[in-house]
Amino acid sequence: MLDADWDFAGAQPHLVSTTLHGTRRLVHGYHARANMTGQSRPKIPKSIELAVRQKCRFACVNPECRCPIWDYEHIVDYSIVKEHREDNIVLLCPTCNQARKGAQFSRDRIIKWLQALSNQTRPERLFFDFPTVDFGSNIVTSACMQSAYVFQIGRSYLHISSDNKTSSINAEFWNKNGELSLKIENSRYTLYTDVWDINYKRGDKVKNTPGVLTFKNGPGDTFLEVEFHASNNRIGVYGKFWPADGCCLAIQRDGIYAGDTLLSRYCAVQGAQQLAFWVRDGSPPYSAIGPIYGVHNVINAEYCGILDTTVGFVWDVAFLLDPKRHRTLGGLKGIGVRGQRIPG
Repeated sequence: MLDADWDFAGAQPHLVSTTLHGTRRLVHGYHARANMTGQSRPKIPKSIELAVRQKCRFACVNPECRCPIWDYEHIVDYSIVKEHREDNIVLLCPTCNQARKGAQFSRDRIIKWLQALSNQTRPERLFFDFPTVDFGSNIVTSACMQSAYVFQIGRSYLHISSDNKTSSINAEFWNKNGELSLKIENSRYTLYTDVWDINYKRGDKVKNTPGVLTFKNGPGDTFLEVEFHASNNRIGVYGKFWPADGCCLAIQRDGIYAGDTLLSRYCAVQGAQQLAFWVRDGSPPYSAIGPIYGVHNVINAEYCGILDTTVGFVWDVAFLLDPKRHRTLGGLKGIGVRGQRIPG
């Protein structure tokens, strides 16, 4: 089983300038950042970070939002108080933080949100207790029912986990220019390159609609969309990924595509010991089916079930970039592949 702290890329955060909702602002990484006077601002102590996460119940403090991806934000700006205090820090998602900066949310209103949370005696349902992920139209359930590496496409990856107390998301998303766009570490987001817009729309329990977190590079150019279905513990992931130059994978609602070629749809991966979906570079582009790499370099896979393999689906970049190879293959429909569960 992969360690939960596996570092796929090892990139270091840095200060960048990005556009959110039509305004320019600096978005920080995890290292100390400079304030307006050029002086270094110290990190928030780990003990304070934990206390803030606990009091906000591990989600955006806005009761009309509760987005599970957030950052630490000061109620009274750090430039004024010049210290990190637990009672002056809350969790806010990108959308609510921009609303706060635009004076749509007052400090008193944020304090009332905190008071409402502290007075709440009924346990709040997690966004996902045991993760099931819709990756395109494919379904992923994990080996231990509490943690899963859903995919690694080039350097982009997604890992989700939960226990009886909290849920967390760890991910990196790299753009087509080979630049790190977004990193999520234990549900805390950091932006690196230009992201034009981030928006979270809360779901409606009555209408049974999910909460939707959307990332855009420009008008009409959505590169990542994550849906949170709290009612049935599901997460939906859709977007565009570039594992190599000239190679784009589109995770759509009706399946996974490489250009116009359908790779898989309506398949189920259960109990993969390492990854459910893996797009890698530098391997021979042969095709195979087996207990380790469940389904390797196939196209048009539909209604297949893969159980307890090391990896569910594997595609080599060289294979994806070879349309002549695609034409020599038929599709897979309704097959089952079973590996061997690794103890531990």
